[in-house]
Amino acid sequence: MLFVPSFLFLLSICAWFFKPEIVQYIFLANLWLLSYPHTFATYSRSYFSNPKNKIKAFFVIVLFLIFNIGVVYFYDFVLLINIYFYSQFFHYMRQNFGISKLKSKMWNKYDSILFHLFYIFSLIFFWRIGHTFLGYKVFSPTLPSVLVTICGISGAFVFMYFIFRYRSISKYTFIYLSLTAVMTINLKTFILGWLGLHLFHNSQYLVMSWQLNPKRSFLKFYSILVISVAVIYSGAIFFDQYFSAFVSLSFCLILSVNYSHYLFDSFLWKRRYRSLFP
Repeated sequence: MLFVPSFLFLLSICAWFFKPEIVQYIFLANLWLLSYPHTFATYSRSYFSNPKNKIKAFFVIVLFLIFNIGVVYFYDFVLLINIYFYSQFFHYMRQNFGISKLKSKMWNKYDSILFHLFYIFSLIFFWRIGHTFLGYKVFSPTLPSVLVTICGISGAFVFMYFIFRYRSISKYTFIYLSLTAVMTINLKTFILGWLGLHLFHNSQYLVMSWQLNPKRSFLKFYSILVISVAVIYSGAIFFDQYFSAFVSLSFCLILSVNYSHYLFDSFLWKRRYRSLFP
């Protein structure tokens, strides 16, 4: 499970130091081969074998599509990007927490509290950068430098706490926390940390979803997802190119599928699937 994202992340690090322009191609490959397929993998769950739930999923996506278009029409594209950024950050945190809790030998309530605090401290410390996401400014409140410094130091202490607990904590936990910490250093490391989180998050989800459908080979399962993504999103991109509109339909559709993925995952993964990890 760790080989593919580890290899791609190491390749990204090398490119970041020696040929930074290659990172964008790795990011694009991650989008089309891992990120988009992993959101489609949500609908491979047995929950959607019921026709009523398929219809429900369709209407959820349509409602999110209307919402995204409405945000751009009545406000602006920057707000849409910000909603996407913060919802994705929360989604990553929750999945990382779930996997950490699932795979750690002796996870306790203090670990849960500190895990979430680490993400809160990281986000506050991250706000000091005043960064952009997908080329658009992210809304970051201006906070007293003392508070930002306290959060940075507190986050470092929480990280050290998990290091001391390394025998009882899953290896995945260290990957998540380390990549999140890398994101908060500066604008350049943000790209590297965010890409790393993408790679591990997407790869893990694809493997987990396939393990719930063991009757199919992984190659067949994965190929269906990649082909579905290519057909549906290429059609939306074709529409963007040949029909003028005030907003990109393909981008709004991608966000809509992502949001429905976040929504359905919030309750479909509540059960404990302890057999999903080696």
